Amino acid sequence: MNWTKKNTVLIQATTGVTYQGCKKEGFQAFHPYKQGGTLLRIVREICFRIPFLPKTCWYNKEFLNIEAKYFLIWDPLITRHYIEWIHKKYPDAQINFKYANMVGNARHLLPAQIPKYVRVWTYDSYDSEKYGINLYKSHMYFPSDVKPLKEPVCDIFFVGRDKGRGDWLVELEKKLNQIGIITNFIITANGKFSERKPYYKEEIDYSAVTDCLSESRAVLNVVMENQRGITVRDAEALFFGIKLITTNKYIKDWELYDPNNIFVLDNETDLQTLKEFLNKPVHKTDKILLDKHTVAGMIDEITN
Repeated sequence: MNWTKKNTVLIQATTGVTYQGCKKEGFQAFHPYKQGGTLLRIVREICFRIPFLPKTCWYNKEFLNIEAKYFLIWDPLITRHYIEWIHKKYPDAQINFKYANMVGNARHLLPAQIPKYVRVWTYDSYDSEKYGINLYKSHMYFPSDVKPLKEPVCDIFFVGRDKGRGDWLVELEKKLNQIGIITNFIITANGKFSERKPYYKEEIDYSAVTDCLSESRAVLNVVMENQRGITVRDAEALFFGIKLITTNKYIKDWELYDPNNIFVLDNETDLQTLKEFLNKPVHKTDKILLDKHTVAGMIDEITN
């Protein structure tokens, strides 16, 4: 049996862009837990940490009337007990556990803690090799988020949290501006209680991000140490039809790599060559490649 929108359940512990995008495109997406305020979440987390307290009373049971054959579970906030509960309710279903971040860079189950009957996936080849887990080569994006391109108001757009790269980004922006490259860098704090730096800006919602993408010639992606996989910035460039500048040297190993559209940046880069790259036309991406990076394309790859 192949997956369909009727027999496939997506479990995501967030109301963010991914969850909303999946719902918008007709997929059955659910929160793993009952929703409430901050106090309710604190009580739930306490219950999860004390062995003898009940856990299933916190689980969202809205999808239990679906004849599900496939589950795709995003890693944030998921516990082993939750996975075992899903398996008990649907013993014949294929359960896929998907890391949305690098393993160890967030609070989540480590691969060794996940039951053996679960198919475990990562988008990053470094983590795939290190932990011996499955690698998927797509990064889903939502065509409904794409906006028509306008006359560019900047050459390079960056948006993201500091994550230890803020000072480097500020220096890069100065160098780019000195050679006449117009930038729009939105560097935000790592969290509510993190140290504030003078160059931090307020976070913007994703609709504002897509507005900026539609008015930019290129988007900049600065990856974390050891990161090799495709991220949302790469997918945005692909779907918007703009250029990508990235510090991920492994991007050349991926099918989406096109030297006309993607520039690999490092500390040895002559920024004049970057300026020349920006002045060249963008090569159009084949629809077959775009389809691989949709929700359906990702589910095809993972379930098969």
